Formats: sequence, structure tokens, C-alpha cells
Amino acid sequence: MNGLNDFKGDPNYVFVVDLIARTYGHLPSDVLRLDFDDLYICVYCLIQRSKRFNQILRKQTKGKNSMLFPVINISDLTDMI
Repeated sequence: MNGLNDFKGDPNYVFVVDLIARTYGHLPSDVLRLDFDDLYICVYCLIQRSKRFNQILRKQTKGKNSMLFPVINISDLTDMI
């Protein structure tokens, strides 16, 4: 870890660290201490959750009488972008 220089170089890195920390209820500094295998599992789980959510939305919008009433959480919406 090179202090804040790692974060300045790649803002997406900050986003992923924040997303994992909030998802699992830990501080970002705890996420930074994970080894590669644990971090990979966390990122892979987030990717799969996003894919599953997209599949559900696609399936719901294709239905003739779909009764999907979305409730939008702004925090979750920014995580998907």
C-alpha cells in the first residue's frame, strides 16, 4: 500500500473498495488488508449480484402484465453505474 497515491491513480479502485466495505459492513481499511483470493471472491460476488439483478429486471419488463414497481435507492443506483 502506497498511502493515498494508490487512490489518486485509479478512482475506480476507490469505488470498488468502498462498495465492498459497505456491502460487507467493514471499513475500507479492512478491505485493503484482504489477500488477493478473498478480495477476488468479494468482487466476483458483487459482479454476480449485478448480473442477477439485471436478469430479473429484463425478465420482469418482458412480461405482458408485469407488475414491477421499482423502489430506487440512490446509493444502490450509483453502485451499478
